[in-house]
Parts: sequence; C-alpha cells; structure tokens
Amino acid sequence: MQATEVVSGSGLAVGRMAVVVAGELHQVADPNRARDQAFQSPLHPGERGLRTLGESAHVLVVGGPTNPNGDIYWQVADDPFPGCCAPFGWVRESQASTQPAITPLTLTCPDPAVPMTGNQLLGAGVMETATCLGERNFSLTGRVRCDQPPVDSYLTISGPDWAHDKTLCIVDNAVALYGPAVTALFDPAAAGFDGQVNLRAHFNDPSSVDCRWGPGSFMPIPIDDAPVDTAQFACRMSVYVTSATLAS
Repeated sequence: MQATEVVSGSGLAVGRMAVVVAGELHQVADPNRARDQAFQSPLHPGERGLRTLGESAHVLVVGGPTNPNGDIYWQVADDPFPGCCAPFGWVRESQASTQPAITPLTLTCPDPAVPMTGNQLLGAGVMETATCLGERNFSLTGRVRCDQPPVDSYLTISGPDWAHDKTLCIVDNAVALYGPAVTALFDPAAAGFDGQVNLRAHFNDPSSVDCRWGPGSFMPIPIDDAPVDTAQFACRMSVYVTSATLAS
C-alpha cells in the first residue's frame, strides 16, 4: 500500500525552530495512538515526561510530518537537554479551530566571528544558537570556572569521554562547557580554575553519534529501551570547546 504524502504549507521543517502559538499544546508519544498517555506523567523524579507546551514556547522540529487521521503532527525537542527516558513528543500543527498551533520561528543569528559571553548565548537560546551555527566554530568569552565536585546522579550519558568528564566547567555561571581543551584548565593543586578565558567552540560535535543514556551513581533509574536520539541530541546541543586561551 502506497504511503499518503503529507503536504504542509506551514513552513515548518525538520531542523528548524518553531514557536507555539496555541494557548497550550499537548505532546504525545505516538500520534497514531493519540489517546495513549504514555510518558505524560513521570513515574520517577529522575525521569522526563512529555509536558504540555505553553504559548510562546520555542521548540526545535526533529521529525515529521505525519498525518494520522488527517491531522498533521511534527516531532519536537522542547529542551536542549531533554533527559531520559521519554521519546521526543509529537504535536499538532493546527488547533481544532484550524488555526495554527505552531509556526516557524524567525531567528536573529549571531556572527560566529564576534565573541559572545555565556550570558548572551544563554539569552539567545541554546537550541536557537545551535540551529543558527550548525557545526561552525564560534567565539565565546567570559569567566570560566572548573571544578571536580562529587556528583550523585540518576542518569548519565555514556559514549564520548567528554560527555561524562568528572571535570565540570561553566562560563559566566550560565553555560556548561565540554571537551579536553577547556577541562585541561583545571588545576588539581589549586582544586579548580577561575579566570577570564577566550574560547573557540562549536555545537553538533561529530562524536555525539556515540552518546547513549547510562545509569547514574545515585538510585539509578531503569534505562531499558531509553531513546538513543534524545541522548545524541543532548550531546549535539552541548558547547564543545576546541581552544581555550587565558585572556590577557
């Protein structure tokens, strides 16, 4: 049987940002079984559920479209670090009134050659900035702190060493940083690092394809059948540093 072609004139597309224009927009795990309430109520504090999206929420379209029963659905990421273990949710393109539920979001993209502070990146949005820049290197500057605090977690990400490095770095107390170029700033003798640093970094590091959910060290929650794509997405949205130079 030939599949029905999904035609949408909304301007929405996989890999682009969108904004919720409905008062509230429910996410479902499977649009072909919209009455299935799976993942809509988290069973454990360490788990992620498919939350209802409010008006003006920004999402990144990661799949679709599909049109069960004539209703067009798109799969979306509602957070740059979605967590485990729900899949990405699907949302309707239109409301029952046929008015749009989500529409394309026009982005004002930063110049990758102009240094951003951590606060500027956070203010612009991680998913938004990652969508704008793709895999291109960009400049980042600010106060970087690195530490090796004891961490008890429900979950972790396995795969690339940088994704679960015991050294944690952050710029301007706003955005986490990853990769040996920045974690090498950690000084064991000083029990940390704190200083102004000029950075070159990128999103969507190629090693993200190896990211998977793994059990944490504290009351690890079950990760059977944990989605691979959400772990890979969290890695793709991470700021991977390729060079770190102390500011003069």
